[in-house]
Amino acid sequence: VSQSRYVRLRINLYGDDRAFKEKSDTYPRSELRGLTRILDDVSYTFSFSWFLFDYISGFDFSLFQIFAAGGPNVMLRQRNGFLQLAKLRRKKVFIDSIHTVEEDLLKWTDYRIEFKLSKKGYVIVFRNNYPIIHFFGDTRGRISYLKLGIYAQQMQPPGLISGYFKNIKLMESV
Repeated sequence: VSQSRYVRLRINLYGDDRAFKEKSDTYPRSELRGLTRILDDVSYTFSFSWFLFDYISGFDFSLFQIFAAGGPNVMLRQRNGFLQLAKLRRKKVFIDSIHTVEEDLLKWTDYRIEFKLSKKGYVIVFRNNYPIIHFFGDTRGRISYLKLGIYAQQMQPPGLISGYFKNIKLMESV
């Protein structure tokens, strides 16, 4: 009889963490970088479960990024109190949801991001199987890959920010 077993990955960002290299204009981060190249004009589904257990109210960070050559293309981030989808390539677009990561505190929360990097692309973010953010338009990336974790957004972490990830999956959609 075989038993299934899941693995949880713990991510920590500490108040005294620094950028990944000296004289960098980025902020501290603790993140996973996907090795799979994300192609334009292909539909994908990226999903993960997350359990936030240390969070200091008011801290802004990116949770998920589609990172293209030269910088982020699309990111899901905690910004000014709400989860926000930021589309940063070509014309910048910011779409706030009514949700906050503080709602994810001390419980497992499932996220699913359906997306296609294309001139007529899309990004749809689901939280616990409920769509919370939609974007339709130019999402082209060129040489893109995924990042998942805690990436400080224009501020130093005020203390320990920590959580678990599990069930991380990237699939081409049919």
